[in-house]
Amino acid sequence: MHGLRAGVGWDLGGTKLDGVWVDSRGRIRGSEIQELPLDRSLGGLGAFFEELDAKLVGPRLRPRVSGLSVAAVVEGPEAKATHAPNLPALRGRALVPWLERRLGRRFVVVNDANAGAEVERRLGRGEGDFLYVILGTGIGGAWVLDGKVYPGRYGSAGEIGHVYAGPPDRPCGCGLRGCLETQAGGRGLGEIATEALGPRRSRAGGRADRPWTAKELLLLAEEGHPRARVLRDKAGGVLGRALASLMNATGVERVVIDGRLLVGAPGYARAIQRAWSEQLIAPLAGRARWMRARPFPHRMAYGAWSLAQPDAPRPAGSPG
Repeated sequence: MHGLRAGVGWDLGGTKLDGVWVDSRGRIRGSEIQELPLDRSLGGLGAFFEELDAKLVGPRLRPRVSGLSVAAVVEGPEAKATHAPNLPALRGRALVPWLERRLGRRFVVVNDANAGAEVERRLGRGEGDFLYVILGTGIGGAWVLDGKVYPGRYGSAGEIGHVYAGPPDRPCGCGLRGCLETQAGGRGLGEIATEALGPRRSRAGGRADRPWTAKELLLLAEEGHPRARVLRDKAGGVLGRALASLMNATGVERVVIDGRLLVGAPGYARAIQRAWSEQLIAPLAGRARWMRARPFPHRMAYGAWSLAQPDAPRPAGSPG
């Protein structure tokens, strides 16, 4: 990677803020990561961002580029957050001027899935067309078409977590019902586990006061728990069929899967892949490829730094 500018990349997710300092050769030279504060109002998030940015950048470094990846649909040159289910304080806010006022320098703001897909594209695994998928609290996605990240005219391309997945039409944080992530994303899968298995029990046999998490369910399934395996395989089937349907409709030849839900849960990946392969239409069957994303530290933050570069590909349909 030549002609790069040193700078910072940040990833503002639903639970944490992750930042990296990257030099002009594309090497990570420093990082900061912390859980979000209890105060997740716009003011609380801004103050938290300033504090962590000061730790990463310090008094001497002068970032030439600054990028932010955010778990939201962002539209236009000012990155107005038109859809932010897990960060409600950002809804309707123009994030570029907000950041630039708080931190005193120029920013490029991108969707987190686009930042993740950019890492695959820039580091050499992104030739051609592919669908990049993140499995986390929700389900995110990004399209890379003709070697460029494609956000769509309104920044909403790749919002695959909100395609309709069918009954039972569970309510989603986006305001719709029946979204894919309510059945196969982290939050939705945790809610399904709690409803099906009852409250979480302690080792002593008492009732815990917290619900199941998706990770706990998936690990229980790995241990062979029959009901947990049924729930896992059902969720994997819903997700796999949805991904195949998206590829059938667009003709892209690869899907790249990423996300912490798959860590330590190979059975979930197998359930997804099995349903995916069974649902592909004939022109794609035997040709489409299923790939796990390569491990990469601070992926979304690094992708935000990369997309802030002057030579970053201008995604089709983006303003300006």
